Amino acid sequence: MHRFILSLLLLLSIPFVFAQEETKEQKVEKWKESRIKESKQGWYFPFEVDADVNGFPDNWKRSENRYMPDGITLIYRNSATIKLDSKEKKAGRHSLFILHQGVGVISLETDVFNIDNFAAYEISSWFNLDQVSASRTQLQMGVLWYDKDRKQLPEKTEDSFLVKHTQGWEKFKLRINLLNEKAKYTKLYIRVDGNDKNGKVWIDEVRFYKRPRIIIETKRDFNIYNEKDPFKINVTIKGLEKDKYFLDIEMIDSFKVKNFNVTQEINLANLDSSNRKVHTFNITPVSKFSLLDTQRPERSYFVKGIFDVEIILRDDKEEIGGNSIKIARTKIYERTPIPNDGEIFGVTLSNLDMSFKIRKGLKLLGLHLVKVPVWGKDLKVIDRLLINNQAKQTIANVLKSIKTGASQPQVIGIFHPRPDELKDLAEVGILNLVNADEKKWYPYFRGAWESFGPRVKAWQFGSDNDSSFTNDAKQLTALDKLLALREGQLSVGVATQILEGTLSGEKELLRHDSIKFFNFNYHNKLDFDKLMQVMSKQEEKVIHEKWITLPLKASRESGNELVSAIELFKRVVYCRKNNITKIFTSPYQGEFEGLINLKNEPTPSFLSYKLGVDYLSEVSYIGSLSEFGDDVENFVFSLKKDPKKAILVAWTKRSDQKVLSYQFSSDKLVKVGNKLKDLYQEFKKPDKMFNHNLLDFFPDLNTEISRNHLIKGLNKIILDKKIRASFLKKYDLLESLSKSPLIRSQLKNKYKTEEEKKQLTRYILEELYPVSLSPIEVVQKNILLDQEVVRVDILGNESPETIKYSKGDRVPFQEIKIDQYPVIFTGLNRAFINTRISIHFDEKDKIYSRLERQTLHIKIKNHYDQRMKGIFVITLPQAWNNFSPFIPFSLEKGKSGNYAIRFIPSRIAEPGPIEISLKTTFTTNQKYVFKSKYVVNLESDLIVGRKGEKIEILPPRFGIGVKKGKKGKHTLKIPVSLKNIPENVGKEVDVVVTLNLPGERPRPKRIPKIKVGAFLSETFQILIKKSYKNKKARIRIEQVGSNTSSIYYNLTVPIPDE
Repeated sequence: MHRFILSLLLLLSIPFVFAQEETKEQKVEKWKESRIKESKQGWYFPFEVDADVNGFPDNWKRSENRYMPDGITLIYRNSATIKLDSKEKKAGRHSLFILHQGVGVISLETDVFNIDNFAAYEISSWFNLDQVSASRTQLQMGVLWYDKDRKQLPEKTEDSFLVKHTQGWEKFKLRINLLNEKAKYTKLYIRVDGNDKNGKVWIDEVRFYKRPRIIIETKRDFNIYNEKDPFKINVTIKGLEKDKYFLDIEMIDSFKVKNFNVTQEINLANLDSSNRKVHTFNITPVSKFSLLDTQRPERSYFVKGIFDVEIILRDDKEEIGGNSIKIARTKIYERTPIPNDGEIFGVTLSNLDMSFKIRKGLKLLGLHLVKVPVWGKDLKVIDRLLINNQAKQTIANVLKSIKTGASQPQVIGIFHPRPDELKDLAEVGILNLVNADEKKWYPYFRGAWESFGPRVKAWQFGSDNDSSFTNDAKQLTALDKLLALREGQLSVGVATQILEGTLSGEKELLRHDSIKFFNFNYHNKLDFDKLMQVMSKQEEKVIHEKWITLPLKASRESGNELVSAIELFKRVVYCRKNNITKIFTSPYQGEFEGLINLKNEPTPSFLSYKLGVDYLSEVSYIGSLSEFGDDVENFVFSLKKDPKKAILVAWTKRSDQKVLSYQFSSDKLVKVGNKLKDLYQEFKKPDKMFNHNLLDFFPDLNTEISRNHLIKGLNKIILDKKIRASFLKKYDLLESLSKSPLIRSQLKNKYKTEEEKKQLTRYILEELYPVSLSPIEVVQKNILLDQEVVRVDILGNESPETIKYSKGDRVPFQEIKIDQYPVIFTGLNRAFINTRISIHFDEKDKIYSRLERQTLHIKIKNHYDQRMKGIFVITLPQAWNNFSPFIPFSLEKGKSGNYAIRFIPSRIAEPGPIEISLKTTFTTNQKYVFKSKYVVNLESDLIVGRKGEKIEILPPRFGIGVKKGKKGKHTLKIPVSLKNIPENVGKEVDVVVTLNLPGERPRPKRIPKIKVGAFLSETFQILIKKSYKNKKARIRIEQVGSNTSSIYYNLTVPIPDE
């Protein structure tokens, strides 16, 4: 028995002995199988265990230094604190902790694992960047792809995302739908960079999950539609498995306004498994209330602009995939080149390979100038021709590929950068290269000249940002030597950066008789006056053309694309004002800058640059309008083809700041959903400019922390009288800090009314937080516009101004609304800039529909430099009694005059908008005649219906006048009173209330002695009929009597079913 028991114990102990002897490697493999193995969903990294005890979470390691194709080496730090942290985590027992200490990039990556190329993937993780220690630290997470041989494929920025300024733990995710068709393997990476000395970063719950793949296509070049074409989007979804899905389709414009939102059901219940793999359908996002012109809904034109279309795939529980695409609508037409070298606008290509992709883009932009780099890093000279090894094409074929429209664009060849074979031949600079071994560099110049041949319009030495040229004898000798080798008399110029940096204007331009143009690189501190001074010193013998390249700088931050587009257009306007001969933008295509992004989608900059091409190619600057004051930037250009015509470009200066007055995490400002409690600590931080705590500017605002976001908080300062008063009192001490002349002026003049205080507060807050508040408008009334005016916004939308006109005559002068977004006014007569008269109707005047004499007041001012004499001809609506059809006036220079229009409305005039026509004839040095219309609202002075009570047809009440078995009558009750205005005090009037039912005679009833402050009612009994179904009853109320007025009020009431 003892022997049996012993044997049994030995058998039972075997598993225990084996478990005790399990090796470390077996533990690791077992843990991998249970935690990291590929599941149906994808890959999961919870950062729970360092089973191999190497200081890193399992399946992660330090990244090795990488050698990029362009020769740059990415060097990562190999000494940094990286460990599992059990104190701060999002889930489980641990998180990954990284301490970044300000020098170099820390990079971690996973092992390589296989993927399904048929699917899409979503990478997500939770992040916590310490708000104090990591305020200048950022983290990048992304995916690297490998082919079947595990060779890395080119890295794309759209396969990664940035994280910074988190408020505690925040989740970030990225959908990747466009996988390289060669991708078979992948690895994840995390890179940490910044300027903090001890930036603390935590990461947890990394997932890389397989998702249905969503492909969105438009079958349009760069997804750009012509102005009248509806959007049509093709959506293909791969990898569907369930019976039913929902597709949420949302369209948002560049101003972050949702233009379209719809949910579409996908039902696959009747399809077998083989047919579920790929599902394709079309979407046409269009709505009467979304993409049409909401300002004039009677027009069938679509709104122009850039739109982000996001498509989310979900089931009945959660979101399981998605994708997005940028689409655009603009005016596409064949633009004829300006003859005699008159083209102004062009683009600069970054490399030769891009030349093959640009043809369609040039046509859409209407451009006929392009700069092409003639040297790449990988060139060979074969049979006297340059060959690009990567593209396997001669440069002649490159030029052929960029042909657009009916004519070949003008090509400027750029000598830079150097081919690899010449990289170490001499110090940086084309002319320094010429002083080196001629046998080595000569074939490349000769090859370039012969390859481009007669197709090149001009040669530019140096890239747009080249700073190597100096006016010394050695470089001048090299330039002579180089020019002697060229064939023909092609125009030659050089790039220069002499106006940049602290040495602005101290360097001398390269002076040579053969230099025909200088290409400057635009930067924020570019001083055009200094540029002109430099050029005037240069041009003692030869007049040089001034070229400028406008570098496009954008950020990965949400919302900055539109800011970049606006800045680009403003720079275009500055250049046209200062008579720049040629304007280029660079890069044409880029990741976060450029007219086209790397996904071949248009950016807002595409449309803003096109706006300059369309409207500013053939104009001459003639001045600005002083009537706008100091706070509005405005420019008037005359048309070269018709010098009598002009256009006006304007925007407010308040938001024309290159550097914000105060700036904390910009992404917090554009994330409307962030609560004030998330920003509370930011408000507490000392501000260097104010030397105050920002919270001092927000009295009582902390009471709203739990429920208001930043924008509501800023609006609370504007609208709340108590908070506004405290804010202005404190800001008043800091008036010299404002860059706005308008704000300084209003602070100095001590604003008086509450409306002025409200407006001033808004101006100040918009200057401090320019991306947070909705546009502020400056209403300018003192500009004379003497013909049809079309307003064009920054994205190309055209609309007439707000005042309507008749028979083609346009308002002589009207309100012009200007905000921080540039706007163009076309269709002006150039004479308006020399003709100064302003006409104002007093907006406080009100007119009522009573048969009594009433008055509208007009104020006019002579802005001309001499006496003005004229006459108004007033035309009122038909049957109105006009006591002042002609009003003569005579005004001395700079003087104003007040005049009155007196009239009695017609008895049959119904309340609503009334048009008053005004013909103005006046004489200064010549005679001017203009016509316009003023719209005023004719108001009823009746009050119909008590506050809080709805006027409606009520069902019968049983037991009150309703017999058993009989059909009862519905009831309509109309309470009426007089408005409490001075003209009605002490007055009693009789009114008639008339009920009109469908197909029946009117039923009038009289209510006597209506007066101010009391309601009298009339009741109608209505027997509902089948013929009334889905129709409305009309009620008309009018005063009766022989000696006073006629008051009208009309309304409609739905008729209920029987």
